[in-house]
Amino acid sequence: MIREDLIHYIWKTKSFDQSNLKTTDGQAVHILNHGHHNHDAGPDFLNAKVEINGTLWAGHIEIHLKASDWLRHRHDNDPAYQNVILHVVMEADSPIQLQDGTKIPCLELTGRINHRLIGKYQYLQNNQSWIPCADLITSTSEIIREATKSRAIAQRLTQKAKLLSSELSNLNQDLNELIYLRLAWAFGLKVNADAMTTLTRTIPYSIIAKHKDQKLQIEALLFGQSGLLPKETEEPYVEELIREYKVLKAKFNLSPMTAVQWKFSKLRPPAFPTIRIAQFAAFLHAIPRLDELIFNHNLEEIKQSLHIELGGYWKNHYRFERTSTNRKKTLGAGTQSIIIINAIVPILYMYGADRQSESHREKAIELLESLPPELNGITKRWSQLEMSNENAADSQALLELKKANCDQYQCMACPIGHKIVSGDI
Repeated sequence: MIREDLIHYIWKTKSFDQSNLKTTDGQAVHILNHGHHNHDAGPDFLNAKVEINGTLWAGHIEIHLKASDWLRHRHDNDPAYQNVILHVVMEADSPIQLQDGTKIPCLELTGRINHRLIGKYQYLQNNQSWIPCADLITSTSEIIREATKSRAIAQRLTQKAKLLSSELSNLNQDLNELIYLRLAWAFGLKVNADAMTTLTRTIPYSIIAKHKDQKLQIEALLFGQSGLLPKETEEPYVEELIREYKVLKAKFNLSPMTAVQWKFSKLRPPAFPTIRIAQFAAFLHAIPRLDELIFNHNLEEIKQSLHIELGGYWKNHYRFERTSTNRKKTLGAGTQSIIIINAIVPILYMYGADRQSESHREKAIELLESLPPELNGITKRWSQLEMSNENAADSQALLELKKANCDQYQCMACPIGHKIVSGDI
């Protein structure tokens, strides 16, 4: 089974017999510029130059397995495809026209592609190993493997940046609000990430900012809106929270979420949502401006801001009205790394991408490279295949590679896959 990604690769790398090219109706074809690969919506290769029967054409090239896929993909009514100058296919099973009735010149590649190349590709597509190239990857050079990780981390961060940029637009470009939401999500990872996001969406950061000097009021807002705050109590600290929350709820016309959205089961007590909310409140109280933390602080300063140790009531409580032995409630190094990896790094990269600031994107990568690697089932399997996992950038790259490329059999979007299909491996 051949997919379009192979034909894209063949066209992009010119890995086909280009001698005596002719369209399906016999017109001579000379390719002057194959165009550049378009990974967004629209034709597959943009700004190509092709001479057909002595006439020079400039425009786009669309690639399909079958010519009839043009109609199946509904390109016939899409204005973006009306400047296609050449239709490249494996099988010309149907003539295709533009909206004005002009027939699109069609180039059929069947018989022009090396059978060995196709065989390697089909081997990867049919392999049921943990990853398609599991039996061949160790034969590739370290340079190729490092290039693959570099591409994967850029792919992962770019995808996250696009999602965050879209969310920022929905927040009227309020960067501090986005940072607030994303940090809350990261504080809740993995089990209570969605609940933490729901919580912070019920209290705009502008309200939190008005009370930044009053830690008790921030705690009252967060716990009250979480639905976890008891209605009544005999514990002095909790009484204060209830009293403060009643005032703030009425002042800002707040509607709390329901407590059932929070998960306690199968969590270690230090990761209970009550502890995470208390830690998040302490963090918000200690940081004057969220954007300055991300853009103006180095890794050690960021870690220091996340070095949170709960005292007072929380020294001997994990939940309201349930005492426990006195234990430190700190945000551990592992949790700090999770927050930096999943909140601070993506926002920093998004900011750089939106403003074409290479320094911000580089700082995001450097933060990852300065953090320890993630050790889990996936990264351990990669290590067995000689894919190094030296820092968090490596870990994120390996996770992305497995999920977005290997599991989807996107071998032609991977330098290792390119090398295997085109090389002597």
